Amino acid sequence: MSEAAEGTRWTRMRWFLWVLAALLTTWSWRQWPDVQVDFGRELYVPWRLTQGDVLHRDLAWFNGPLSAWWNALWFKLAGTSLLTIVVVNLALLLLTLELITAGVRRWAGNLAALASGALFLCAFAFARHAPIGNYNFVTPYSHELTHGLVLSLSALALLSYGTRRRQTLLAGACLGLVFLTKAEVAFAAAGACAVRLFGAPVAGRRWLFGLGTLIPIALALGFLTYRLGSDLAPSALAGSWIHVGQSDLYELPFYRAILGSDDIAGNLRRMGLWAVGSSASFGLLYSLCARRSDGALRSPAALSLGALSGALILGLVLNEGRWLRCASALPLLVLGIIGHQWNTLRLARADSVEHRRAADALALCVLAFLLLGKMILNSQWVHYGFVLALPAAIVLAAYLVGTLPRLLTSRGKSGEFFQATCLGGVVMFLAFHLNDSHAWYHGQPAHWRAYDEVSVGAGTDEMHVRWRGKEVAAALADLEQRMGPDDTLLVLPEGVMLNYLLRRRTPTRHVNFMPPELLLWGEETILAELQDQPPDFVAIVHKDTSEYGVPRFGQDYGQLLWTWIENTYERKQVFGAIPMVSSRFGIAVMERR
Repeated sequence: MSEAAEGTRWTRMRWFLWVLAALLTTWSWRQWPDVQVDFGRELYVPWRLTQGDVLHRDLAWFNGPLSAWWNALWFKLAGTSLLTIVVVNLALLLLTLELITAGVRRWAGNLAALASGALFLCAFAFARHAPIGNYNFVTPYSHELTHGLVLSLSALALLSYGTRRRQTLLAGACLGLVFLTKAEVAFAAAGACAVRLFGAPVAGRRWLFGLGTLIPIALALGFLTYRLGSDLAPSALAGSWIHVGQSDLYELPFYRAILGSDDIAGNLRRMGLWAVGSSASFGLLYSLCARRSDGALRSPAALSLGALSGALILGLVLNEGRWLRCASALPLLVLGIIGHQWNTLRLARADSVEHRRAADALALCVLAFLLLGKMILNSQWVHYGFVLALPAAIVLAAYLVGTLPRLLTSRGKSGEFFQATCLGGVVMFLAFHLNDSHAWYHGQPAHWRAYDEVSVGAGTDEMHVRWRGKEVAAALADLEQRMGPDDTLLVLPEGVMLNYLLRRRTPTRHVNFMPPELLLWGEETILAELQDQPPDFVAIVHKDTSEYGVPRFGQDYGQLLWTWIENTYERKQVFGAIPMVSSRFGIAVMERR
């Protein structure tokens, strides 16, 4: 097929992906955020920045400053609201889609780009697989992850497509901005950019990339020095890098479970079994196609049968929740693809089109593997995997739908049949994701139907919530009546979304009081701040923190804060169950004695 015909075909596929994104936006509208966990911080902190507060001085912050500054900028430009963040994030989501499909198309062709784009949209960008929202690209639990990913992809795209020196400089600037997000994303992006930088020529000299990397870091350091002084600015710039070696934090059961170090032998066994099973299946299909050089496997009937077989076999293998566990194989599968791409790069003629494409593919594979580092022994599609496993899924889809079929076709074999079968498997995999997300978005699990959908927040802050929505809406209405415009509200242990929706600040620098935050900042330090500036109102919001090894605030951790609250405040109203007493959700509103 000619290059012009390929371009026309891709235009139609691209429109399909944009329509799919619009349909998924409508399907999940205003149901993305969680009303208690994490995302309230992503709204509250930028709002406080628009009011003149400064990160690290007025707001305790453990990530790089970029995402908070970015969101605060849009609050200034377009108004403080959930809708503002949603619109901006949808635009970034589409940019991420374009970067993914453009990179994969250059490496593996149109159909691979289409499969990768659909995979991104259906299984990651709009996915929901638990009562807690936030693990999506519209209202992410941490903007540093999604911002870091789109900047990483931008850096690789500029290195790949850049033909002028300023594009190499801009690629370095994108990496410099990634260093202002989260450590795990910056580490992966730096490794991927290094591979691309030295794997194939780039426009201009490589030192331009290094200069570009330093520029945003230096500008951020200068701004932080101006606002915080030279003593605090370096630690504020470092963000999460400071806590990388904090062993007591990463020894919490939650982080050990994410990494997989809580059951090393079991997780390695599962990883190996899924990797061997997957490799054997794809190898068997490859051998079948490599044996036939006639047109029998290229007929429309054969291709249809292949697609149907791929869908049915994958459906049987991954049914009953096994589609969630198969992500365990990702590290080993991506390592295998890295080996293949390294060999392709080594054999390609220097400075040829094939050489550059191989370098592009290898860099994306390295990004995918390094991003899995935080959950290397327990890789998941869900939870943190909505970003950390995304590049690995894209790489795997591109390899199966694009690279291997091309290799077969170049040898005169039936690459089309292999491609059709893998595409059928991709469609079935997306069906699993969409079916599960639909159930959570629209209240189909049996235990989920017990919760009525309610609106929390008003106007441009409105969100549609099931679990905890009724109690939060009632608490908001009560606090709105009780509080004056300058009153302060402390929410324990987590639930700063209440502060944001009421537009009432918390009197302390801290926004969450969960086990990790108490380890990071120190409970005695937080208590001293509260005693110096006691809040006018307190809301105790039930939160089961068993995942950290300490189930109840005030009983298993946070006893100093709990004792001070009980001695200083009295309960005025309870919505739902009494917090921290039963397992049911509830909110207690308290006033100063």
